[in-house]
Amino acid sequence: MMMNPNTWDERLLRIPAFASAVMEQERGVHIYLPPSYFEESSRRYPVLYMHDGQGIFNPNPFSNSSWNVHLTADRLIAEGLMEEIIIIGIDNRGEERLNEYAFAVEDGGIPGAPDIMCKGELYERFLIEELKPYMDQSFRTITDREHTALMGSSMGGLATYHIGLRNPHIFSKLGILSPYFIRLNPNTLEESRFYNRYSGTANLSLWIDIGEVEANILVRHVRGVVEELIEQGYAPGDNLMFHEVPGAAHTEKDWADRVHLPLLYFFGNPGQPIAARLYGRTEFGLEGMVSWLNPVVTFDSGFEMTDLNGVFETSDPSILEVQKNGAVRPFKKGNAQITYRGKAAVSAQVEASVVEYLPDVVNVTICILVPANTPANEAILIGKLAVPRISEQLYGGVFQLPRDMAVRYKIVTDSGVHEAGANGEVIPYRIIRWNEDMKLEYRVEAWEKQNGSL
Repeated sequence: MMMNPNTWDERLLRIPAFASAVMEQERGVHIYLPPSYFEESSRRYPVLYMHDGQGIFNPNPFSNSSWNVHLTADRLIAEGLMEEIIIIGIDNRGEERLNEYAFAVEDGGIPGAPDIMCKGELYERFLIEELKPYMDQSFRTITDREHTALMGSSMGGLATYHIGLRNPHIFSKLGILSPYFIRLNPNTLEESRFYNRYSGTANLSLWIDIGEVEANILVRHVRGVVEELIEQGYAPGDNLMFHEVPGAAHTEKDWADRVHLPLLYFFGNPGQPIAARLYGRTEFGLEGMVSWLNPVVTFDSGFEMTDLNGVFETSDPSILEVQKNGAVRPFKKGNAQITYRGKAAVSAQVEASVVEYLPDVVNVTICILVPANTPANEAILIGKLAVPRISEQLYGGVFQLPRDMAVRYKIVTDSGVHEAGANGEVIPYRIIRWNEDMKLEYRVEAWEKQNGSL
């Protein structure tokens, strides 16, 4: 039975200032205790550590949105789908977040990212040498690696990857959501690798996912790392679960919508496949961009994953073939039907076509009219794309962008002020996918009022 929310005062705890000698600072720590914690006084529990603790139980002060992991965990426990666990959220340090979650890739830093000071090893020591021993002494945890998991998103996903693969004697389960493996500058198309490569599998279970609408964190970046891990020995569908999430953006709400998936994988029973659907591009080029299909399998527990061990058939193998990971190999122009077949007899079909050439970039022309009171020194952003000033009230340019790159966005100044309606009303987020050459024209009626400015 779902726990009465009134008991959250007992089961959601907070340490407002946990001191770290390693990092020479303090940070907040949040603790979720499972429903039976006070009733079964001798029982011990597995532990999940999560980065960016401000937003996992409560609205993140930076975005006013929450993962609501405690609600998801209680629901899955009440439905008998997962075992009871303790969850520990570790606050980030605001402006220091990028530095603390970053690990050196080369010569003490990250080539192409001189703005980041790599303090990841210090943060790792804090977590392993200070926080975990304190939690193991203060709460009834199961302390061994088999019952200890680590999870995070974005740069927190990158930190989870590094800390977990560097310390498989401490952690056995790694939840890596929307990881910032590679930073893409959409204005220059320059890419900087933020992750290190490790050999072997170290008896780890990995959950790795990426949404389709995560701006400059591209699906192909994350798929590339997943393929490297498979080459190292990880088995997709076994000790590596991957999910390319249709329509998902880079927000706490999107992570909240799917946090039940790694929880089921690590601490529960995903159940049996009951349905499948093919997502992704259906037009492929003999030359140009490399493309793939995304077979998403749904289970009777609500679990979902992308099958990287699928069986694909085509109505005309002379036109194209599909490898087991969904990668498409076109041979000649034409049309064909693709059929995916997975376990438990689930299947899906899609019509596909092959053209002569499909460039991996598109040309996007952008024109943005802004109010007369827009400061001349402000840049205008669409996601991570910086649109330059042309004249007093006009911003724009022609940009080459990765084909199929997608972003959920508002038009915003580089100081963080969002567009508003003519009377100050909130403008909803848009989603755009740059999948072909296009021209976009916007008119900003007004800017949000903030502290008397704009």
